Amino acid sequence: MAADIPIKDGCVVGMSQTTHGLSAATAERRIRDYANLYNRDYSNYKGQERKARSTAYSYMELKSWTQEEVLGFIYQQRELLYISVGGELALGRIDTTALPGYVAAIEQKVTDLEIELGCTMPAAQ
Repeated sequence: MAADIPIKDGCVVGMSQTTHGLSAATAERRIRDYANLYNRDYSNYKGQERKARSTAYSYMELKSWTQEEVLGFIYQQRELLYISVGGELALGRIDTTALPGYVAAIEQKVTDLEIELGCTMPAAQ
């Protein structure tokens, strides 16, 4: 699993949000865009999903990571979650009123993943 991959010079929890994170409103828009893509062009939606999954898996083949590679991997994981929730929204399994909760859950999942990878909490200031 990812926790077994050594990270050269370590990594910091929250760095992916600082680097690639979106505001809640923008994240909701991204999810809605994936839902629209699902309904408009399913093969393109699946292509986006395959590309994000393939890129994320390519990180798993590395013997060690740097902070930049952690950021890239987590970016792909976040995108996969947006795609997945967008598909559920397109299928009517969730309602747009639930999107704020899903966005919060995605960010919590990202934090949990950083911790699982062995990232450390930032120093208190």
